[in-house]
Amino acid sequence: MKHEIGYSRKASELRASMIGGCPWCTCAGNGILHSKHLDDILLPRSGRSEHDDSAEVTLDNLFCGAVLDFKVGFLGSEASTMPGVFDQVKACIEVTSDKHKGGDCRLPDMKGEDAVRLTFEVIDSSAMFPRRSVLPKFEDAWLSAALGWLKTCNDFHKTCHAQDHTFQPVRLIVVRGRPSISKRDDAKKDVQYVALSYVWGAGQSYVLTQSTLDEKCNGLDEARLPRTIAEAIDITRHLGYDYLWVDALCIIQDSLADKEAQLPMMGDIYRNSALTIVAATSAAATQGFLRVPDEPDYDISPFTVPFSQATASLRLGFRSDYKPWKDPINDRAWTLQERVLSARSLVFSYDGIKWICREQQINPSAPVDAPSPFPRLLNGGLPAAPHQEDYRKIWLTLREEYNRRKLTNASDKFHAISAIVSEVARNTDWSYIAGLWKEHLFLDLHWHRHPVTISKFLATTTDAPLLPRPTPRVAPTWSWASCSGGVISGAEMGGARSIDAFHFRIISVGVPHASLPNPTDLVLVVRGRMVEREWKEAGPDAMSDGYLVRDARKRMWEGKSWQPDGTLDVLDPEMRSGRRIHCLAMSIERRLQKSASRVEGLMLVSSSGLGGLVFERVGYFEVVGSEGFNSAEEVEVQII
Repeated sequence: MKHEIGYSRKASELRASMIGGCPWCTCAGNGILHSKHLDDILLPRSGRSEHDDSAEVTLDNLFCGAVLDFKVGFLGSEASTMPGVFDQVKACIEVTSDKHKGGDCRLPDMKGEDAVRLTFEVIDSSAMFPRRSVLPKFEDAWLSAALGWLKTCNDFHKTCHAQDHTFQPVRLIVVRGRPSISKRDDAKKDVQYVALSYVWGAGQSYVLTQSTLDEKCNGLDEARLPRTIAEAIDITRHLGYDYLWVDALCIIQDSLADKEAQLPMMGDIYRNSALTIVAATSAAATQGFLRVPDEPDYDISPFTVPFSQATASLRLGFRSDYKPWKDPINDRAWTLQERVLSARSLVFSYDGIKWICREQQINPSAPVDAPSPFPRLLNGGLPAAPHQEDYRKIWLTLREEYNRRKLTNASDKFHAISAIVSEVARNTDWSYIAGLWKEHLFLDLHWHRHPVTISKFLATTTDAPLLPRPTPRVAPTWSWASCSGGVISGAEMGGARSIDAFHFRIISVGVPHASLPNPTDLVLVVRGRMVEREWKEAGPDAMSDGYLVRDARKRMWEGKSWQPDGTLDVLDPEMRSGRRIHCLAMSIERRLQKSASRVEGLMLVSSSGLGGLVFERVGYFEVVGSEGFNSAEEVEVQII
C-alpha cells in the first residue's frame, strides 16, 4: 500500500528551518549535504575542483536559490494487516540548481538516479499510523507470533518441507507429561521433532551418561534440568510438537562410541527437524533465554513531525540493524552449522524473536528492508539453480565466520563444521582434505589471518589476535584449521583480484609423513621458487606483523627496495627478529604493469628433526614486484 504527497522548497528555506530546529528538515538537509554525488563535486579531482579546494560541505551550501522537490511516500509492508497503517516513510528529493541562472549555488543538479533518497520507520508510539512492529514485552507474547509464522510456512512455503520425515535421531525427549528420553522406534513414521541450538557454557551437569540412561528413559528430573532446556521443552509443547532433540540429553556424553556414531548425523538432525529453537541470548544452559527484549537501537533517533493542519503528529526514526555480537550464541563455533543447516528456526534474540525459513526471514525488531543478519546455506542463501561458484562464495563466508568463533576443545575443529562440509560436498562432489577443497587447492592455500590493520586500528580488543597453535596439533600447518582465530582467503578477498600461479605447482597432498605418527600431519608436496630472508618484527603501529629482510640488524630504511610484509599464523615465542624464514612464492597479481604486481606466498621454517626440504608454515607474505625471486631456482618441498 502507498500514499504519496509532493511539495517544493528553496534550499535557503530548508536551511532556515534546519537552523530553527525542525527535525524533518534537518534529516532532509543532511541527506542532501552528505550525498555522495555532492561530495564528488566538492572534492578535488585530478588536482582541480569546480569550487575552491578549501570548499567544505557545510550548512552554507544550502544558502542559495536551488529548488528542492520533495516526493514523500507512505508505505505499508507485506506484513501489514490493517488498512491505512504505514510502516515506512520514504522521501525522494530532487535538486534543481540555480547556477544556470547565474546564481552562486554550491548545490549541483541532483535528479533521477542522483536524487537524494531517505528512509524512515513509523515508530510504534506515533500518533499517526500507529502500528505494532516490536512485540509487546510481557511473558509468552512470542507465542501468537511464532504460531502465525509457523502456520504461514506450513500452508504456503513448499520448499520448507523438504525434510526427510523418515529420518529419526537415535534418541529424543518426549515432552508430553513428565519429560523422558525415548529411543528411536523404526516402526514410527513421520516423527516430527524440534531441535535446540544453544550454548552449553559452564555448570551443565545434568547430562545423559551410560549409568543414567535407563533412569532418564523413565523420566527426567525436572528440578535438575538446566533452565535453557526446560524452557525449550515448554516451547516445544506450546508449538504443538511432541519431541525435542537436545545434544546433552540425546547423546551419551561419556560414551566415545555413541559420540562417534552421532556426530556424523548432526547435519541430518538439524536439517530434518521440523523447527530449530535458537537460544541466542543465553551464554550458558543454566541461564535460560526467555527474557524481556532490549530497547531498540536507532541509527536515526525518533523525532516528531508536527502537522499544522492537524491535531496529530508523525513520529519517525530508523532502527539499527541486528548486532550479532550481542547474542552469545554467535560466539560459539558449534552453533554455526546448527543455524545454517536448519530449514526453519525460531530465534530468541536480545531484541526479540525472529523467524527464519527457506522462503522468509522475519525480524520485527529491525527495519523492514534490513539485510539478512544470519549466515545462510539452506535458507535462501543460494539461487534457484546454484552453480559451484555460488557454493564457493558461501563456503568462504561460512569458513570466515566459523574461524571467528570459539571452541572449548581445539580437537573439535573439524567436527564442529563437518555438517556444513558434508552439505557442500554433497552438492558439488568436491573432495575435502584437512579443511581445504582439492578442486580449489591453489586458491585455498592463500588463506591468512585477518590483516593486522584491522586488529590494530579498529578496536582495543583485536578481531584477529595472535593465538598459540593448539596442542596437540589438530591439522597440518598448511591448513587454516591449524591455527585459532579469524582467517580469510587473500586470493579471493573482495572478489575483484585475478591471480596466476607464479612458478608454483602442487605435486601431491594428503599423504601422512612416514616419520610422523600423528595422522593430522598430512604432507603437501609443492614445487616453486623460494628465497631465504630474516624475520624483523614490526612496531606496534605497523600495518603488518613484520618484514622479511636480508639482515634484521639493519635499520628498516636500509636496502628496502624489495621487502615482503609478513602476517603470522600463530603466536610463536621463536618468531623473533633474526629468525631465518623461507619465502615460497605461490601467485602473482594479474596486471599489465608487472613491476606493480603483488607476489604472495607462504612463510616456512624447517621442521625440526626431519631434515631436508621438510617445512612447517608459520605465516603468509605479500610483496610488490617479483624481482626478489628472479634468480631463485625452483625446488620441491614438503610442508607438514
